[in-house]
Amino acid sequence: MQKQLENVSILVIEDEPIIALDLQYLLESSGAAPVTLEHALDGARQRLSGPALPDVVILDLVLGGTSSLPLAEELRHKRVPFFSPPATPSAYHPASRMFRRSKNPMLSIS
Repeated sequence: MQKQLENVSILVIEDEPIIALDLQYLLESSGAAPVTLEHALDGARQRLSGPALPDVVILDLVLGGTSSLPLAEELRHKRVPFFSPPATPSAYHPASRMFRRSKNPMLSIS
């Protein structure tokens, strides 16, 4: 039986180790190879500067508190398909701190 992602090279750019490793496991289980992990913008840019580009990139939109949208624009210019999975705010994301301080009970996170 052929796996869905057989021989698809994927670059995962994610700063949360448990999420990155979980994605790597799931993608490799579906046949993707190689699945490469990067946790910071500098490392991702270096990996994407070579001649061998991945078939697809999974991109976290916030890496270490820094927006990765400029990198998304670079991927678009290089014509590398990418997507950013939806996420819930982490304890370190500014939005989650805003919700915690909200006096509106509909926006409050306990």
